[in-house]
Amino acid sequence: MTTLNEKFVQTRPFVYHLTALANIDSIRRRRVLFSAKHFLEQGGEADYMQRPRRGPRLIRVGSEVIHLRDQNPLHAGNVALGLDMTFPIFVEMLNSKVFFWPGSAASPIDYGVRHFARYVDDEVVVLRIPSKDLILSNPLVEPQVCSYNSGSPRCSGGKKSPRGWNTFVPFSRSIMRPSQVVELVYADKANLPNSTQASTQGLADFQPLF
Repeated sequence: MTTLNEKFVQTRPFVYHLTALANIDSIRRRRVLFSAKHFLEQGGEADYMQRPRRGPRLIRVGSEVIHLRDQNPLHAGNVALGLDMTFPIFVEMLNSKVFFWPGSAASPIDYGVRHFARYVDDEVVVLRIPSKDLILSNPLVEPQVCSYNSGSPRCSGGKKSPRGWNTFVPFSRSIMRPSQVVELVYADKANLPNSTQASTQGLADFQPLF
């Protein structure tokens, strides 16, 4: 039987990640993407683990300054929380993930395109990674998937967006089709393969990162 990994790689051969240009030297040196939670802990700013960042935040970790993106679209009033879930815990859950938007060689899916458009005037870098290579570079960690933009809940028809412990589902337990995957995430960190590319020109002029 074809696994979701194989089907996903065929349907979404690339994934994308957005980061601040100021972070790129650190990423290139470590060859790893870490979660916001990692940097908040390392930088002694755990107080921000469970509350949304209103605007970007600069975290000093040793001799480095890491730029974390804002979480402006994340509002408690738009969320219908599941059993045993609180909004602060949900925010911490988001901060513990490394996020990728699936797509083709040309661009991520529309959710990712809209996300990138929010930062078109900022100094950012887009990373483009072959999906298969990313999965193979993290053999001990099963990726998780989500069928919506988890950090941008909205009310629709007066109904809040559901969020809870099942927001992110491991590949092995997911019943969604690859085309339904909106976010591919890793817990805590994701190793980057040699094939990772980077662009400071949006979705054009990608160059090898390493």
